[in-house]
Amino acid sequence: MENLARRFQEHTMVQDLGIITKIDSKIYTVETRSCTYEAQQAVSCLTTPQENDKVLLIGNSSDGFYVLAVLEREEGEKQTLSFQGDVDFNVKDGRLSIASKEGMGLTSERDINFASSELNVHSLKSEVHIHHLIFSGGFWMGQVEKIRLIVTVFDSLIERLTQRINRSYRTVEEIDRLRAGRLDYLVDKLLSLRGKYSMLTAKEDVKIDAERIHMG
Repeated sequence: MENLARRFQEHTMVQDLGIITKIDSKIYTVETRSCTYEAQQAVSCLTTPQENDKVLLIGNSSDGFYVLAVLEREEGEKQTLSFQGDVDFNVKDGRLSIASKEGMGLTSERDINFASSELNVHSLKSEVHIHHLIFSGGFWMGQVEKIRLIVTVFDSLIERLTQRINRSYRTVEEIDRLRAGRLDYLVDKLLSLRGKYSMLTAKEDVKIDAERIHMG
């Protein structure tokens, strides 16, 4: 009879409300009105329990006890959703929206991947810090009011470059060198070349053609 009663107690299901009084690794000490239990966090309990939480406890002595849900927490305390292993969010029909009033952070110790047929980003102010960036695309179109770029070394390899500029100002402190197969300047009004020393050298011919030529 005693063995039968003990087996009955071991398999008797307990479902009660309690307060977490202690946390030791993954073991939670839950104190109820009738007894104190040591329980684990159930897989379905996504909110990580912490001390002083009011929780729903379920289980028995043979299979163990589990914190099934966090029911109440002190106002202002942080809430954390925790998972073990890989996690997938799958929305078969409809859209998935995540909204936050104060802010949002996305952190990973390894890689973060985005895959989408279309990506839209809207922000009043953005800061991007990337140590090494590789960009590959088919078409890039940008429209900005002002760009300020500070670069130590700038190398570019372009098949064709076309620019339309209203005003262009450049200041080169040391050397400005151009090597071209053919150089053609077309100026509507005035072409002025000034320097402390000027030199024009050609291997074959030098031609100067004008209605009036002033030298000296």
